[in-house]
Amino acid sequence: TSFAVTDHSGSMAANDVQPSRLAAAEAAANAFIDQLPGTARVGAIGFSSSPDAVQGPVTNHAAARAIIDAQSADGATDTGGALELALQLLHGADPKHPPAAIVLLSDGAANSGPDPVTVGRQAGHDRIPIYTVALGTPGGVLTNPDPFGPPVPVPPDPQLMRQIAQV
Repeated sequence: TSFAVTDHSGSMAANDVQPSRLAAAEAAANAFIDQLPGTARVGAIGFSSSPDAVQGPVTNHAAARAIIDAQSADGATDTGGALELALQLLHGADPKHPPAAIVLLSDGAANSGPDPVTVGRQAGHDRIPIYTVALGTPGGVLTNPDPFGPPVPVPPDPQLMRQIAQV
């Protein structure tokens, strides 16, 4: 059983990864699902300020793809909340849960909700690995809402993504 957890916060609109960080995350999540056997259960969570699009683990991979493909970039980044929800839906607290994994696709710059490293530690305790895919470059920017203002820097946080995966 696997979960694709995809960040669609405002910073994911940056186009330092073509055509955008969000489109790259969607492509990577769908490529991950393509590698799964048809009988594998897969779920999807889309999140920004909170987890706002959820498909529990099912063998109907199209249901997970529908969540992944329907996101638009906006809002803050509640990585910890999305990971907590994935752990709940994977029954991580039950020591007899089936083998499971989480794939987190994000630029990593968490700025809302519970600490994702703490949630990562819980996932480790529950024996549910979190694999991370960090998207973005240090020079990533968004257009300033003020038409006369400079571009808004949105650097990724690959160190946080690495830390989540390691714990």
